[in-house]
Amino acid sequence: MKSFFVSSEVEPFAKTGGLGDVSSGLPSALSALGLDVTVVMPLYPVVKREGLEKLPEELEVQPGNRRRAFSIYRGETPGGVSILFLENPEFFGRHGLYGDERGDFHDNALRFGHFCAAVAQLAEAWKVDLIHCNDWQCGLLPYYASKRGIKSLITIHNMAFHGQFPMEFAAELGLPLDNLGEFEEWGRLNFLKNGILRAAGITTVSEGYAEEILTPEFGCGLDGVLRSRAGALRGILNGADTATWNPLTDERLPARFSARDLTGKARCRAALHDAFGLPQTPDPIIGMVGRLTEQKGMDLVLSGIDQICSMGFKLALLGAGQAEYENAWRGLATMYPGLVGVKIAFSENLAHLVEAGSDMFLMPSRFEPCGLNQMYSQSYGTPPVVHAVGGLRDTVTDPSESSDPTGFKFTPYSTEAMLGALGRARDLFRQPEGWKKMVTTGMRRDFSWTLSAKKYEAFYKTIL
Repeated sequence: MKSFFVSSEVEPFAKTGGLGDVSSGLPSALSALGLDVTVVMPLYPVVKREGLEKLPEELEVQPGNRRRAFSIYRGETPGGVSILFLENPEFFGRHGLYGDERGDFHDNALRFGHFCAAVAQLAEAWKVDLIHCNDWQCGLLPYYASKRGIKSLITIHNMAFHGQFPMEFAAELGLPLDNLGEFEEWGRLNFLKNGILRAAGITTVSEGYAEEILTPEFGCGLDGVLRSRAGALRGILNGADTATWNPLTDERLPARFSARDLTGKARCRAALHDAFGLPQTPDPIIGMVGRLTEQKGMDLVLSGIDQICSMGFKLALLGAGQAEYENAWRGLATMYPGLVGVKIAFSENLAHLVEAGSDMFLMPSRFEPCGLNQMYSQSYGTPPVVHAVGGLRDTVTDPSESSDPTGFKFTPYSTEAMLGALGRARDLFRQPEGWKKMVTTGMRRDFSWTLSAKKYEAFYKTIL
């Protein structure tokens, strides 16, 4: 089986979010299983060219009425997987993957549509059996691949992003103007819709999210399209980077620790208090890391902050996002000195410290396709408190579900339910033996990519 794994971003070459992490971790795990996999992505200016080999072949792509040329460069990911970069200065010679400070690039439909056409042409030349596409940026790839007799799979990382554009781009992308139904949604081109309808297989990033996106609440307008392809849909949980996120080897921490020896976690806890200007007291400290957006449940936390502080908690928040939430958190740090510590920033070092030094981790997301921080938290002995949705529901075990729980869940999506779960967490925290059991149970869970890769391998074989 020879496959292309195609993504608009791959860590460490170019990344804006979790897609870049997945596009690095999953191909490495697939390769470790013995699969012949090659990663393919656009060549952006941010990609360092040292060590890349320019291949002699060039791609001449003409999906519509104008021909574009793509050069091909070859390199290797940190995991030892072959990676191809497709270069076209007109489309990918700008700073920014999808846009700049003024917003999204106006021609993203042409940029990623031509990229998809180029990948399909290259896959045919290289005799690829299967193309694994990711998100809307690859949404037209199943269409172009099917015209060349190549099967494809598309992974949906977040249903909220469809890749919607004016219909005027259809002609230049070579789409059938007399039959645009599978490309159109509410009068606009919809890349993701076409990917769902054309791919031989569809996956999303957790079993829970696979169920949710079939409903109007989470399907973002494409739930009917997904229900029509429900037999081809699978939920496969993302893995985590267990090499980078390992408290026993994490060089970003002031002290390392493991489930067998938690001594170092106390030193991390002390360092976290110092970093966020909080007093060293035995009261439980809640950690939060992430984007400050409505999706991440910021409205619940802000509406419940009075009760959280009165319940005996301290809170350390690291993140950035919507201006109104950034300003609200700055105000809370002033309003609750010694109880609320805030860093409006993205910092890899501080993110590791929050995970390691907190007593518990709060993720009240309105929706969460997979989520990674709840996995990191368990690995770092920091039981998560999560809204029971998507990947959060799948990866955290509540005391009501098992005698070996790893965290706390709440539902429905409400401030009251969240406070109830925090209250249960506080009560167990005050029972040292019970709390230690939950901490160590979570730390022993395996969130590596290996299990996910095996499920993908099986699905690849089913598709072929």
